[in-house]
Amino acid sequence: MKSLVEVQLDHNSFFGPLPDATNLVNLRVFDAAGNNLCGVPKFASTVSVDVSANPRISKPCG
Repeated sequence: MKSLVEVQLDHNSFFGPLPDATNLVNLRVFDAAGNNLCGVPKFASTVSVDVSANPRISKPCG
């Protein structure tokens, strides 16, 4: 998975915590908008992240 460059998971009804993606050194785009994810986003500063429309982002999972 270290060669992963783009993740498109938007509008899929996914539920649960965001992954810690700090070890994905080639990741440039992470789009998981419109799901039901929770937790604090952990991505390198070079990653374009869209987690909009996830009402539990930045809230504890549990």
